[in-house]
Amino acid sequence: MAGFPKNLKFYSLTETQDILGVGRSKLWKMLNVDQVIPSYRIGRKVRVKHEDLEEFMNSCLKKSKE
Repeated sequence: MAGFPKNLKFYSLTETQDILGVGRSKLWKMLNVDQVIPSYRIGRKVRVKHEDLEEFMNSCLKKSKE
């Protein structure tokens, strides 16, 4: 039986805001309207997975280099 991955890291919305340097409204738009970063509801909390955030940031870096 496969177990739950122990290295899975999720960020709160406040942590995600701090990492990206955006405000609450901009982050909400990115998650819900533009859907550029997947988010996950765990109970009443919304979380962003580390790998998804890293992939988004890498895609932004690639676009800026082009």
